[in-house]
Amino acid sequence: MDIVTGLILCFILLLISVLKGTFLGYPLLACWIVFALIAKHRGHSLREIIAMSWTGARQSFLILQIFLLIGCIMSVWITAGTMPTLMYYCLSYIAPSLFVLFTFLMCGLVSFLIGSSFGTASTMGVALITLARGAGLPLPLVTGAVMSGIYVGDRGSFMSSAAILASGICGADHVRNVRNMAFTSMIPLALSALFYGAFSLRFPLEFTGNPLPELLNSSFTISPVMLLPAALMFLLPVLKVPVKLSMGASILCALFLSLTAQHADPLFVMKGMLTGVKYTEGPLAGVLESGGIFSMFTTYIMLFISCSLAGIFEHIHAFDALKEQLIRRSSTPRRRTGFACLVGLLSSAFGCNQTISTLLTHDIMKDCYREDEVQQMALDISNSALIIAGLVPWCVAAFVPVSMLHVESGSSYIPYAFYMYATPILACLAFPLCGKARQTGLDSPAKKAA
Repeated sequence: MDIVTGLILCFILLLISVLKGTFLGYPLLACWIVFALIAKHRGHSLREIIAMSWTGARQSFLILQIFLLIGCIMSVWITAGTMPTLMYYCLSYIAPSLFVLFTFLMCGLVSFLIGSSFGTASTMGVALITLARGAGLPLPLVTGAVMSGIYVGDRGSFMSSAAILASGICGADHVRNVRNMAFTSMIPLALSALFYGAFSLRFPLEFTGNPLPELLNSSFTISPVMLLPAALMFLLPVLKVPVKLSMGASILCALFLSLTAQHADPLFVMKGMLTGVKYTEGPLAGVLESGGIFSMFTTYIMLFISCSLAGIFEHIHAFDALKEQLIRRSSTPRRRTGFACLVGLLSSAFGCNQTISTLLTHDIMKDCYREDEVQQMALDISNSALIIAGLVPWCVAAFVPVSMLHVESGSSYIPYAFYMYATPILACLAFPLCGKARQTGLDSPAKKAA
């Protein structure tokens, strides 16, 4: 009963924080205190509580370096003209008769390259919503296309912090997990393209006056060469170069382009990498911005506290009764995936945060998998908790990007976020179609011996 009471209290605290727009680290710390008191009530000493928290928190250390690289790369891609060039080409070649489809595809492309749902929503998403609003298109439909697109990359990019977290906590190889996700995304992407293509024919874009490409062209040197940092970030992991080295190569390339092709001030570039790039004046005000390395520290603080909380959950056996039921009922891969989706939905609703949802889903579901099934576990979490969080209106994963788009209703997009619910549903129902991908890269002892 104390666990249920604690979860309800944490849900209330997190929900208030999301609705008020306060830093999520504060309610997370309060949640840690709540469950530390529960652990104390159950007979654990303060030293034991700190030890169990530290055990959980250590999981976050493996991800910190990549988080910092992500913060750096987002800024230097702006000063190098990589992000402006992406936006320029995407916005310049929109087919008005297929606007909704292009919205989904362009947001999907950008999010895959930069690995950030928030970054894509605040740049490409805002530009496309502005076009849709000016043309009188149904905003819930276009918002659904944007949300689906930004979660293509947030779920399945080499640079996605959420995907890196899912792979890291499972002990899986991140590059292999991305490849597996790419395989299981084929059918959802194809069906989503048909879905948005049909709506595009019903609601074509009739307003074509879009000044943003010209503004980007006048502010940056726009050239296919500026896409080289993004190309490196995509190609090097495919060639089995470690993700951190791939990011480093992309950053160095972008630094070179910033100083040579864009003639940016070196101090501005370096400061942008640390504290972020934000244009507050001129025609690009509010269009291009990034938080830099420092912004990732706030994300990491939330991850550190969440991992500490997960450590307490594990050591006080908070979910043991639920785990036993799941182990008994998870006799087939299809059932296991279905339970992962259900746990992901509930943990997103109660945790109000994608990180908490991912950690809780892993903590509750991990005993349902064998030691040689870490890749499969990472894939199931990626097909469930990572993407379902964006369908819970009060969850940060949905609330923040929708707020960036400045649309009135925070939940009206859900019926049109086709990719976001097609992916987990097909992962549950069409397991035979995805089984080949699920087994890709599994490092079982038997295979190693062979």
